[in-house]
Amino acid sequence: MVSPAFWRYSGMALGVLAALSAGTSYVFPAYYTDIQQSLGYSDTEMAVISGVGNNGLYLAGVPLGMLIASFGPKPAALLAAGFVGMGYLMMSHSMEGTFGSVSFLLFTFFFAIVGVGSASLNLATLTTNTRNLPAHHTGLVTGATAALFGLSSLVFTQILTHLFAQPVLTPPPGWLPALGDSGGTPGFLQFCAFWVLGIGVAGGILFKFVGPPGSSNPLAGGISPSPGLAAGTGGSLLLLDDGSSGDLTDNEGDGDDEASLTGGGRAESAPLLVSHMLSSPEPEPDYLYCESSPSTTATIRSEGHASAMLKESRAAHFDSYCWTDQGGLRLGSLLQTVDFWLLFAIMCGAAGASLMYSTSMGRIIKLLVPDDSQRSGDLTHLNVSLHSAASCLGRLGSGILQDVLRTRHGVPRRRTLLLGPGLVLIEQATMLLLVPRMGPDWLALSTVVGGLGFGCLFAAVPAACCELFGQRRYAANWSAVCIGTAIGAQALSLVFGAVVDAGNNAGCSGFSCFRDAYLASAVCSALAFGLALWLFARRAHPDRAPASCTTEELGLL
Repeated sequence: MVSPAFWRYSGMALGVLAALSAGTSYVFPAYYTDIQQSLGYSDTEMAVISGVGNNGLYLAGVPLGMLIASFGPKPAALLAAGFVGMGYLMMSHSMEGTFGSVSFLLFTFFFAIVGVGSASLNLATLTTNTRNLPAHHTGLVTGATAALFGLSSLVFTQILTHLFAQPVLTPPPGWLPALGDSGGTPGFLQFCAFWVLGIGVAGGILFKFVGPPGSSNPLAGGISPSPGLAAGTGGSLLLLDDGSSGDLTDNEGDGDDEASLTGGGRAESAPLLVSHMLSSPEPEPDYLYCESSPSTTATIRSEGHASAMLKESRAAHFDSYCWTDQGGLRLGSLLQTVDFWLLFAIMCGAAGASLMYSTSMGRIIKLLVPDDSQRSGDLTHLNVSLHSAASCLGRLGSGILQDVLRTRHGVPRRRTLLLGPGLVLIEQATMLLLVPRMGPDWLALSTVVGGLGFGCLFAAVPAACCELFGQRRYAANWSAVCIGTAIGAQALSLVFGAVVDAGNNAGCSGFSCFRDAYLASAVCSALAFGLALWLFARRAHPDRAPASCTTEELGLL
């Protein structure tokens, strides 16, 4: 029998390559103009293509999260292999003229399934490592995975620049014969297809939920239910301030062994759901975890003793929520919370504005440097690489900062939420105030600041979802928040395309061609920063419930 350590560490090693390969769609700005010139699409059509690619990456997260929660990470990894491989191959053949004249809607579909596959691979990687590694490393795990995901555009941009740039280096005979004599962007897309195909198949073999070191399967371990709590609840875990606990039974249907927390366990090993601080001197409270089985609607709330304790903890020191998962994502419960909509709007405004820039970067530079194709190409590849590297640093740095603040100072991870929207707002101001006056070379400053902000968003917001809504349904809940990113990016990308097309018809030049689009994105960024301040103030006092919380919001009846 293969030991859990093998699955844990082989999955971790493969996860590095998988996370690094899941963000290939972010390289799109580097070959944006190649596609436009090859297929003759307008700026609005290109905006739709790039936006829908992001939609595939973010909108698919909810069903993919439910897939992972129900069947484990293996099907998600195999789905990624098929979707990304097929999408990139179809895009490559479209550029080579294999299908004749290709409608931009069909090309949009090809890029959309690349986005879906990328999301599937990223979620499978992130969820596997989050469940298999100790909970006190949550910030580092999410930050490192997100950092590698963001770094992928840097790595693959360098591959595009050095291996597939014209003049084409013809591969040796017999090496990847499917690539044939393809070079440039078509050859690069074929390379991405076969690379991610291999990574996805490997993930279908090696990804498995086995829990962190020292954990055991409660279904196999013969743990006795806590008196008065387990009957009719499908299992529950009650962590008290004195360190005593009940037990947690596994009701997931993924077919894999999952982590459990038993007597005397540390509260951070459980999903961060209901926080209480009745007598603990710790700066951050221990947690009360409750979950129902798929076959019953009875929850810990129906037990008189537990219900009284829940109400007492709410009256004293209440920080978060207690949700019941009826075998799937309880969207109805999630949508009732103010915190969800605040996170949703923050990602819509800040991440959407940042994505509008990153996906339109090639076109922006072409507008700023219209008469020098060599310089515009070099600037595009430089800025795509800088954005990727800065995003990587932002994700990793924010994740490490969260763990340091949490473990050493008892500060909740969600307190880092202000960093992302703040940096994105600075990026927008830099673009509007400096680039028109100082020239396109100053675009690098805006790119780096925006990349840092984008990375911080994708490390802080997932951690906030984990703390506020729980780890058990983390993938699905985080994916629901990501829908805001897709909406914001698509809307602002369409605004950008429409503004540029209108400017071209009016004979504009330089920054004036897209100034109005950037003003719109700056307004969205400012609103997102304001909402982040609101959420920060709303959750600034973990020792008491926010005044606006209702019993329905808190999940208490």
